[in-house]
Amino acid sequence: MTKEKLKELYFKNIKNYDSDIIILLESDLLNDVIEKINNLKRKKITSPLLEKFLLILNLIIVEFKKYFIKLYNEIIPILEKIISTNEFEILELLLSENDLNDEETFNSYYIKNVHKILISNFIRNIKLFPQTLTLLKKHKINYKGVDDYSIEEIENIINLLSNIIFSSSNNNNLISLFTYFNFEIYSQFFENKNTDLNEAKKSKNEVVKIENEKINKILKEYYHKKKYLKYFK
Repeated sequence: MTKEKLKELYFKNIKNYDSDIIILLESDLLNDVIEKINNLKRKKITSPLLEKFLLILNLIIVEFKKYFIKLYNEIIPILEKIISTNEFEILELLLSENDLNDEETFNSYYIKNVHKILISNFIRNIKLFPQTLTLLKKHKINYKGVDDYSIEEIENIINLLSNIIFSSSNNNNLISLFTYFNFEIYSQFFENKNTDLNEAKKSKNEVVKIENEKINKILKEYYHKKKYLKYFK
């Protein structure tokens, strides 16, 4: 029912939202987070709460396109990666009492946390891909938990990712930068009761090997083109 109400609200105020929201609502990508909204301990899921959910989704999409416009055609599969691993963070924004209409709060809280959501899987993967840790060090960015980064550090990371993506000639590889591999591998293990833990670990090693090659290619191209970015961005 909540999804249908969201659709109604979307079409009622369609000019306020990015068109990709309806693609999300028509798909199954939001089912888990919508189920969590339905299970909130509230007597009634109010229209203002659902409107806020649409605004948060809209903000995620708008900010993604702002920094990663080159991935416009890949946005839906990438949003699937981002949303599925950041449901708690999205609900936290939804239930926050911070005022969406206050410009200072909007920038210091909502924009900051949406940017944090956009970079979260990249940061979570750093232990799997040492070359990304080297990348951060070269840009004088400390590696820590994504929740520990300041607004300035988050902006540095999202701009770095923007430059890396702008430099790449292979968009298919770039989805790896937004995929939380531990989540994908072990969620399949827990969903499939017939899968052995050792098999899951073996699968992880194989995936990491393949993804390492992709990320090496992405970073090699970025380092090669880095000095030219100022002329094109």
